[in-house]
Amino acid sequence: MRTVFLFLLVAFQALAFGSACEETRKKRDLLVRTKRRWVLSTIELEEEMTVNYPYFISKMYNDKIQDKDFRFEITGEAVTEGYLTINETTGDVFVLKSVDREKYDCFHVIFNVYDTDTNQKIDKELAFDVEVKDINDNPPRFIDFPQTFTVSESQVEGFLGVEVIAQDIDEKNTKNSTFNITVVQQTPLEPNIQAKWIDERTVHLNFTGCFDYEKVKDYKITLEAKDHGTPPLSSTAVISLNVRDTNTHMPEFKEKEVSFAFIYIFVGFVKFLRCH
Repeated sequence: MRTVFLFLLVAFQALAFGSACEETRKKRDLLVRTKRRWVLSTIELEEEMTVNYPYFISKMYNDKIQDKDFRFEITGEAVTEGYLTINETTGDVFVLKSVDREKYDCFHVIFNVYDTDTNQKIDKELAFDVEVKDINDNPPRFIDFPQTFTVSESQVEGFLGVEVIAQDIDEKNTKNSTFNITVVQQTPLEPNIQAKWIDERTVHLNFTGCFDYEKVKDYKITLEAKDHGTPPLSSTAVISLNVRDTNTHMPEFKEKEVSFAFIYIFVGFVKFLRCH
């Protein structure tokens, strides 16, 4: 009898636990259904897409439209500026023209669904941001550098006193906007001039060796800024360097000039003696 009682007690607890689990599952399913009243496939919008427009990018659906006459609506800057539209009946979302990410990096869009009989909203609006995916369509460009500068031929090795700044307007902290600045050509080749990084967009021009005004009076330095995108894009800048002469040589008399000067001084000295 005791065994039967224990069995019935365990069975009752199991049934109660099962009922509780079922109730929890129903609540969870209800919660999921409530949260998923709006169904939208991922919207991926890439700048400067080379496609035939209008171009399908997503599809909208709402669980509450069953047994109702309805229409979908999309609003926001992307719509007013003529980039996005939606088919009111099917919920298909289309992009109408190419987007320049440097102008619009993100669109805030709002989706609604209306009862066509009452013109009332069938459900709460769905709003979110659509990011525009960057492509590498901008090369880094030099924005601050001297086209011409002058150094003394006695300049000490190291910093030349020249700072060069470039920037890339593609999406920050990506390969498309990360770049290097290098000296790709120098005429003539000595002394050796290099670009030394100071920060993510600034270099200083340094050199090793020495300048000689008597040998070379001016240089042409070509800099290149190249990003890490695919494909990599680049631009160049040319800087003219002029060498300034300094007093690095002692004056020297040529042999004939020395002899003539000595004779002139000697004759003058003799005349002086005769006069006195």
